[in-house]
This record gives sequence, C-alpha cells and structure tokens, in this order.
Amino acid sequence: MVDGVIPGVGGVLVFLPLIAVFFLIFSFLEDLGYFSRAAFIMDRIMRAVGLHGKAFFSLFMGYSCNVAGIMATRMLESRKDRLIAALVNPLIPCSARLGVMSFLAAVFFAGDAATLVMLSLVVLSLVLVALVGLLLQKLVLPSENTYFIMEMPPYRIPTIRGLAIHMYERVGIFVKRAGTFIFLVSIIIWALSSFPEAVELSETYIGQAGRMLEPIGALLGFDWRLMVALIFGFAAKELTLSTLSILYGLEEEAELGIILAASWTPLTAFTFLTVQMIYVPCLATVAVMRKETNSWGWTALGVAYTLALAFVVGLIVYHGGLLIFGGG
Repeated sequence: MVDGVIPGVGGVLVFLPLIAVFFLIFSFLEDLGYFSRAAFIMDRIMRAVGLHGKAFFSLFMGYSCNVAGIMATRMLESRKDRLIAALVNPLIPCSARLGVMSFLAAVFFAGDAATLVMLSLVVLSLVLVALVGLLLQKLVLPSENTYFIMEMPPYRIPTIRGLAIHMYERVGIFVKRAGTFIFLVSIIIWALSSFPEAVELSETYIGQAGRMLEPIGALLGFDWRLMVALIFGFAAKELTLSTLSILYGLEEEAELGIILAASWTPLTAFTFLTVQMIYVPCLATVAVMRKETNSWGWTALGVAYTLALAFVVGLIVYHGGLLIFGGG
C-alpha cells in the first residue's frame, strides 16, 4: 500500500484540478453550440490536410481523451474520413499526456520557457496530424472527397447546473479509472519492481525489461527507467509519473521533480516529452480504435506508425539538440 498504491494512484490524482478545468471549458463550448460553427469554419483548413471539417470534433475531443475523440468519428459519413480521423487522433495529446507534459515542463523549464516548451509540443502535434493526414489521404486511402453538410443549432447560454453535471460526470470517470485500473496496475508495477528481491532495481523483473530496451533508449538519451515508464504508459498515460515515482523509490510528486531535475538534462526531458506525446496510444484507445475501425490491420497500423514516428522525431530532437546545445 505505502510503496505501490499510494504513490501510483496519488501521482494520478494530482492531475484532477487540471482535468476538471479542462472539462468545464469543454462543456461550456459544447453547451453553447459553438462546435458546429467551429467545424464549418475549420472545414477549409481541415480539407487542406486531408481531413473532413467534422473531424474537428474528433481532434478537439482528443485533448480530453483519445477514446472519446475516436468515438466521435462516428459522425463522419464516409468510411475513409472515419479511418483517417481515427488514425490521426492519437497524435493529439490527451489530458493525461498534457498533465505529464505540464509537470515535466515546470520541473525543467522556468517561467516563460515552460510555456514556450508546451506551446512548441502542441504545435508539433498539430503539424504531425497535418502531415499524417495528408499522407493517409493521398497514399493509403485515396478516394473522392465528401461534401460538408451540417445543421447549425442556435446559440444557447449554458446553465451552471448543466456545466457542473457534465464536469462532474467526466471527472468521475477519470477518478473511477484511477481507483480501479490504475490501482491494479500500480500493484503490478510495485511487484515487478520488487521481485526477485535485489539490492538494485535494475535487477528486478521490471529492471530487466528496461535493460533489454536500454540500447534502443540510449539512442534517445534514455536510461532503463525511462524505457520502463514508456512501457507502462501504454497501459495508461497517467502511469508515466507514478511509474517513475515507484522506480525511484519516492512517495511524493515534489520529490520526483527534485530527483528528475538532478538526474536528467533539459534536452533529455524535452526529448522524453516529445516521445511520450507521440508514441503508441494507451491500451483503452487501441481497444476503441479496433472497435471503431472494425479491423486489426488498421489498428496495427495506428500502433506501428506512432511508435516509428515517436522514435524518428525523438532521434531528430535529441541529436539536433546535441549539435546545437552540446547536450545541455
């Protein structure tokens, strides 16, 4: 309980205020009736990058959760449009990834620099969405474009009660997930990082897995702990920081920031943020992608290309940083 559950679940619940504010703003725009107009306005821009105007809903909801974003592709009439929107949606950083990103950015970059780092990562994700969308539209799924048809609902003033209900329901789902699935995974992480009994964490089961992947991680400036954090991030992106807390033998998030600041360089942190934002979506997202595309082949493509893209972009960021800043 002390070494596994409290750091694991506690490390996730610290994101609760951030997620509550996001859902409040999201619910306000949704109840206001702005989304339909935003989709109409964005149609020309979305078409330029191989996406339908209505895919704006899917991408916007991806900032909350990629599961909801992929499910939102159902409103697209064309199968081609649905597939493209579902495949690019995981490139949008969800609230869990944004929480991890904001924490690490605050640890390694002060003041305006942290803001610029977060902004650059979000812009990078949008550029990748555009490039991948164009590639899929031109090479993988070429066909005729569909027309944009949508009814514009009237503007409505959201009620405080309605906003509170929507925010409460969505935050409740997050808390339930933290209290069940992440509770279980935190115990598994603790067990894998505690057995077989060893003096060094690198000798445990989880350490051995990280060591096996360390040669690949070394190309990006990552040690075995970062590789393990990425592995468990596949289960749920919220687990990234809680996994690091357990691996470093810590109980509080503040302590994790201090340890990471002493162990990583800002270049390593920025590279990790980039890879963590791009690489394979969480297990729940993969499951929903399989359901919505009704194809293991498209799902495998969605997983494979994000892994490859994260590795390539991480290589460029890390080695480009070494050339420019000398690893500082």
